[in-house]
Amino acid sequence: MYFGGLLVITVSMRRLFAGLLLFGLSSFPALAQSSLVNKTQLFFGPGHGTQVEYLAKGGTSYLWYPGNRVILRGDWKTEGNRICFRYGANTYNPVTGQRGATWSCQLLSEHRRFMTESRTGDVLGLAGRDKPPFTLDSRQVTLAALITAVETGRKPEMPPPGKAITNAEADALCKAVVANADRSRADQVAAAHLYFHGMHMGSRCVRHDYAKSFALLDAAGDTIWRANFIRLLRERARGGMPDAQTALRRLGL
Repeated sequence: MYFGGLLVITVSMRRLFAGLLLFGLSSFPALAQSSLVNKTQLFFGPGHGTQVEYLAKGGTSYLWYPGNRVILRGDWKTEGNRICFRYGANTYNPVTGQRGATWSCQLLSEHRRFMTESRTGDVLGLAGRDKPPFTLDSRQVTLAALITAVETGRKPEMPPPGKAITNAEADALCKAVVANADRSRADQVAAAHLYFHGMHMGSRCVRHDYAKSFALLDAAGDTIWRANFIRLLRERARGGMPDAQTALRRLGL
């Protein structure tokens, strides 16, 4: 899939969608990296759909993303209870609007939240491929079905698309995020996403409010999302977005 002339892949928050409610900041053992090495991981989430990634020994990753015509090679590492990824400068995250080339990190708990399966080894042979065996569908599928499809050369049968959410339902959910913003730490983080992106599940029930977004993250004590949003805000400012440029000045960032 190509978007604006750039290869569409996931970076940093690639297993999350704007406004997604995140739970848990649990820690992982110091040997977390050893549990991830030489694993093929399958993910499914509302923002990007199905994704497959092989994490090789030595810190190289191989991502198979829906619609892409190449297997994207990148780098990965762990830092304490975080996992970090880095892709090429020409890569782009269609959900967050963020570009690659720099390390982007997230909590291991968040990384594993949308992991549906994990198997030892490069079971799909991603490390030895420049192009995927077929174009990956965004709908949910199992590793077993993908392995069979690769071996037989036939794409797996996909379930029919689910019922799309209505505009009224999306608006109601968006307004609920605003109404519940002070209820808990998780609600503060969800509201911060909403005010930062100005959208929740396609609904624009609020205007961009970067100052409010950062205030909510500060109240929640969420330093990881704060750092991610600062980086994204600077990218928007460099891209010529006046509101982002103004926000950087006012927030002293």
